[in-house]
Amino acid sequence: MTITKQERGNPFDPYRLVATLLNEAEEVGESNALDVSKMRLQGLAITGIFVGTVKLEGTADDITFFQIGGNITAPSLITSIPYLKGLRVNVSAYTSGKITAKYMGRA
Repeated sequence: MTITKQERGNPFDPYRLVATLLNEAEEVGESNALDVSKMRLQGLAITGIFVGTVKLEGTADDITFFQIGGNITAPSLITSIPYLKGLRVNVSAYTSGKITAKYMGRA
């Protein structure tokens, strides 16, 4: 799974980062890690109609990833994201539907 869209900055808000980590995923697997080391305000939206389990994972060294919070089994908005070097989304169980995960951050 790959990051399908990443927007870093724009003429009106150069400190903003928006990235689609999963785009209608229909399989087990993790997204690429996203560098969020400069972000202070962060959020992640999990959307779609699906039967499966999604995990938010973070890293401090780009090698070892740890789960942040509990398992996500329904559309959710996560705003309690700790300061880390990188984030990724992991679909650890999948039965049906489509899962989208969008990250929003601001430095």
